[in-house]
Amino acid sequence: EISESVSVPLQVGGGIRSLQDADRLLTSGVASIVIGTLVFKEREIFLEMIKKFGGGRLIVSLDYRRDEVMVDGWRRGTGMRLIDSIRELGNSGVKGFLVTSIEKDGMLQGPDIEMLRKVRLATEREIQASGGFRSIDDILRARAIGIDSVILGKALYDGILTLDGVLRALREKIEAALPFSLTASQRLALSEIGGDLAGEKRMLRLLQGDVGSGKTVVALIAMADVVEAGGQASLMAP
Repeated sequence: EISESVSVPLQVGGGIRSLQDADRLLTSGVASIVIGTLVFKEREIFLEMIKKFGGGRLIVSLDYRRDEVMVDGWRRGTGMRLIDSIRELGNSGVKGFLVTSIEKDGMLQGPDIEMLRKVRLATEREIQASGGFRSIDDILRARAIGIDSVILGKALYDGILTLDGVLRALREKIEAALPFSLTASQRLALSEIGGDLAGEKRMLRLLQGDVGSGKTVVALIAMADVVEAGGQASLMAP
């Protein structure tokens, strides 16, 4: 029902323990599934999922305490270091990783930027970060080190952030970072952007064509990330 009522790609996790569970979700409109405990306890099923559905629809959830990956609802340690797990599993062909700092989760004390920096250096796969995000600044810091997307929870539930407020602030940051002024049509396109800010990550040029297209808007966002991170980008003025 959710997949039919929203226009953004739907990602689902929790309780996926078998090929049948995965198949039921991926054939009902879900774009990708998140699996965690199964990867460490039922490796053969995990590999079968990759073979049957393709790694591009699988996100591996890695919840960590200090440096150890935890499973079974954070109750049991795997004995595996987070970075080692990412390097190993990155070769399996999965789409990416959802990395959660257990110690930061729900605390609203800011994300574990230093660990996220190590995670980003360990793989070229997509990285989703969770745990501690409480401000626009936190999101921008994560984006500046190459994190593809962030998970917002308690900050939204407690009213510290609103989704509209976050998107508006990011749009303003993007426009301020561009070395030229946007036209009215470009500004309108930017104002209509949805919640998926990852898109074509780290794209270094504007796409020619319809400035109101979703891809063009995503390109603007990606290039603003490059500016934020201090990188060099060759930009074409409209």
